[in-house]
Amino acid sequence: MSSVRIKLMQLFLCVTFSAPISIRNCCVMWSKTRVPLDRIVNYSIQTEEHCRIKALRTVLGKTICAKPDADWTRKAIEKVDRENSQKGFTSDMMPTGSTPATSTASPKPEMYGWV
Repeated sequence: MSSVRIKLMQLFLCVTFSAPISIRNCCVMWSKTRVPLDRIVNYSIQTEEHCRIKALRTVLGKTICAKPDADWTRKAIEKVDRENSQKGFTSDMMPTGSTPATSTASPKPEMYGWV
């Protein structure tokens, strides 16, 4: 009986430690929620290279996974890029798997989460 327990423990440890070190936080489906443009302050782009679907992640207080080619999504991207360029910031919105894009601006309290 104890040899079975040992084998099960070995199997558990092998499976646990053979898992990838970084766990990706990917959108698995697109949200149907449209976020008002004035509530979007930042975004990151999720690529299919790291996750199953291509998506836009908007930033404010929650995560919204939006279809990147939707009209409202394109307007949101243009709005954020325009505001950043007016403030003199360069766009650092690079396609990523799960890492949110960061702004060179002073952090605002509302930017500590996802929209």
